[in-house]
Amino acid sequence: MGHLRLIFALIFWILPCSGQIRISQVYGGGGNSGSTFTHDFIELLNAGGTPVDLAGWSVQYASATGSTWQSTSLAGTIQPMQYYLVQEAPGGGGTASLPVPDVIGVIPMSASAGKVALVCSVAVAAGACPLGPLVVDFVGFGPNANCFEGASPAPAPNSSNAIHRQEGGSMDTDDNKADFATGAPVPRNTSSPPFTLSVGGGGAVPAGSEPTLYAFPNPFNPSTRIRYNVPRAGLVRIAVLDILGRHMFTVVDRRHDAGGHEVLFDGSGLSSGAYLCVMQTGGRVRVHVMMLVR
Repeated sequence: MGHLRLIFALIFWILPCSGQIRISQVYGGGGNSGSTFTHDFIELLNAGGTPVDLAGWSVQYASATGSTWQSTSLAGTIQPMQYYLVQEAPGGGGTASLPVPDVIGVIPMSASAGKVALVCSVAVAAGACPLGPLVVDFVGFGPNANCFEGASPAPAPNSSNAIHRQEGGSMDTDDNKADFATGAPVPRNTSSPPFTLSVGGGGAVPAGSEPTLYAFPNPFNPSTRIRYNVPRAGLVRIAVLDILGRHMFTVVDRRHDAGGHEVLFDGSGLSSGAYLCVMQTGGRVRVHVMMLVR
């Protein structure tokens, strides 16, 4: 059964619907009374190590309890660690324009509750909770949202606050309540400074955050840097396995301080192909697929 799970993870990774793109920020208060910005927006982050072509993708929105979806088609390529800004409908207030958007849509979004889906298709979603293989990421926010990832929706924003995915937009535990927090809107586009994970340990980590793991560059030849975030001090074990789950290397096996860390992995002795980087810390397991291409 463990081998089957690993194979399914690999199959998902090579599909066009790359799971490394995340909804990093949602703001529906644009143009409202008390708002600084004139437009609503949805922000994305490529939290992986490879570029992703967004042609044929869309972001879609429905009201908190609705089943009718509105869609904005995406375009262009989002580079590793790069943000991507989708401008949506304006309101009658606000004083500041958004940074130059990467795509412009016309969806009017609620400031306090709703549902946003990132879909690797331009087909408009149907139903109140359209979770499925084409839905790359999903967030339901506000207490009455009837669809969300995990046990509870993300907290409710307002005219002066957005919802932010924690750890710069990279945190993804598949639980909207755990992954998102409210804060002042800070829209970022593809020209903004890229997301960076601090290295060296000891950095501040939000309470309740989860460990993260990725390799960059990925694909790689023959070496890559494995970057990981540890929410709290403790033992960290990182191993590289083949796709059948056979142990190839122990990369890390020691106590870490909380914060961001980085280690260089040299795959010179390995054949081309896919490998699984597995991290265990604090009772949590994270798996990242790495591709060695010679």
